[in-house]
Amino acid sequence: MSEFELWQLIEANQGAVTDQFQFWMATTFAVVIVSYTAGQRLALWARLIIAALYAVAATVFYLRYMMAYDMLGQLIKLLGESVLEPRSGILASVLRRIVMVGSPLLAIVLICVPKIFERSGSDNDE
Repeated sequence: MSEFELWQLIEANQGAVTDQFQFWMATTFAVVIVSYTAGQRLALWARLIIAALYAVAATVFYLRYMMAYDMLGQLIKLLGESVLEPRSGILASVLRRIVMVGSPLLAIVLICVPKIFERSGSDNDE
């Protein structure tokens, strides 16, 4: 495989990593918005089903992200040189993983317990 082909694979793989993160973000925001707008109107069983489906989807997105990220490392090794700055690449990866694990946990809490962040009547600005 030529160097040019390796660079093309690296670029395509970085696109896959970005796509997985964007799909995950869209799914997370959709779940948060649904939990905010429909929250208490949904029966408990419906909230639990939504939370379970979201948890499965978030896990799939995370696993696909990790597979693409691992493949990127292998492609860089094949190329024989570093194409990413170590500090920024590692920091971005760690932060993205924290977000991809922490946000679904918060979203699931928001789905299952929609009243958790509601303000009481005395807190209203009226």
